[in-house]
Amino acid sequence: MKIAYVVHEFPPDSIGGTGVAVHQVAKDMLARGHRVSVLVPQGLTNVFPSIGFFDEKVDGLSVRS
Repeated sequence: MKIAYVVHEFPPDSIGGTGVAVHQVAKDMLARGHRVSVLVPQGLTNVFPSIGFFDEKVDGLSVRS
């Protein structure tokens, strides 16, 4: 199954309650064999459209911010 999480913060850039909880659940789903992606909208693309998105891997998770 493909799973996408959208959250306002995510490790390692931010260590808050919601981000940490989503990080753990996403890792658990990845370990169960699901394809997992995380989207962390920063709100900057509306102000600075040339910035675009930044893609990275965090603990095997595909993260776009």
